[in-house]
Amino acid sequence: MPSSSRLGRWVEEQMRRGSAKTTEIIARRMGDHFGMYVGCGFPKSGTVWLCRLMSSYLGMPFPQNYAMPVAMRAVVHAHWDHHPELPPTVYVYRDGRDVMVSLFNHHMRQITTQRHPRGAAKTLDRYRRLFGPSFDPARAMAEPRPYLATFVEAEFDEPAQGKRSWSAHVRDWLGEPHENVTPVSYEALKLNTVAAFSDLMKGVTGEPPDARLVELAVARHDFALSSGRRPGDMDPTNPLRKGIVGDWRNHFTRDAAAAFHEHAGHELVTLGYEPDGSWVDLVES
Repeated sequence: MPSSSRLGRWVEEQMRRGSAKTTEIIARRMGDHFGMYVGCGFPKSGTVWLCRLMSSYLGMPFPQNYAMPVAMRAVVHAHWDHHPELPPTVYVYRDGRDVMVSLFNHHMRQITTQRHPRGAAKTLDRYRRLFGPSFDPARAMAEPRPYLATFVEAEFDEPAQGKRSWSAHVRDWLGEPHENVTPVSYEALKLNTVAAFSDLMKGVTGEPPDARLVELAVARHDFALSSGRRPGDMDPTNPLRKGIVGDWRNHFTRDAAAAFHEHAGHELVTLGYEPDGSWVDLVES
């Protein structure tokens, strides 16, 4: 018999799953009516940060961990597929190699914290099938290099979250222009948040950006302020793990690089992260 605390987390998990699906339907059918905005991206691409910035600038709530469907003027966080009937949407994309490292850590943290028991058990079973019954998520979180090549292969063959891989997700959203979508890269936001976010809000609202509101939003959601750490100071137990660009270089092996290039090398070049596939040969074994 599960404890009341464990049962409560299980109930919360089920409510959140159902609410997220219902919110997607509401956004498609009535998002414009309610005045909703969507901040979307592949998991671990900076969508929460994006939504917080949008929420502050637009002066509307961001119900991040909602357990009931959202049907009001709000910024909605999503990892959905593109749909032409969505309300104004910002799609944030990120170097898929950094996504893989961040996603691996996210899965390990999901297992060790047991925040959502059903999801944690499912995730642990996945990695015990991949790495063997003695797999230790805490050890893997501390040193991911030995696991990343297999992890990358698995994420493209059978994604753990959703039905699309990173490459398929960015193709769906960015393969051709969509009238209801304004794209932005995570790297551009990190490099010069004020400038990139100003351009973004101009594209989303169709109006000149309010410089004061931009600066307030950026200051409010600065990584150091939100996490209590400087960018680059890692806390693997925190969802705001490291906050830097290019961390994949610290963790990818040659095998992991080759696996990523095989499945998503084209998208890496198309998005401008690499000129060609020669980067694989520069990664140490």
